Amino acid sequence: MTYEIPFIRFSLPNGRQTPDTMMTEDAEVADAYRRIEAAGCRMTVEILQTGGIAACIEGPDGDLDCTVHPNGPGLPEAIGAMMKRFDPEAARRLREEQAIIEAEADGV
Repeated sequence: MTYEIPFIRFSLPNGRQTPDTMMTEDAEVADAYRRIEAAGCRMTVEILQTGGIAACIEGPDGDLDCTVHPNGPGLPEAIGAMMKRFDPEAARRLREEQAIIEAEADGV
């Protein structure tokens, strides 16, 4: 079975955002994407000036995990490995910690 993984592509030269998809036959990657989405996160991919690719799992407050890889063979596997290691509980704890820090900074 083939699965579509949606992501936002940031393109040179100005970081224009475009919806795109990555195709995979790896059910574990598809399951990982569902966990990422359920945690309120999204996938982003940026084409770097070096020609490489930075793929990230982005939460409401910033990137939670990233991988940088040459554009070419092995890129889908590198992105899949990053997705599989996503931990929704760790993402939730990070958001809670960020909220505490922001509250303390605001004097609450």
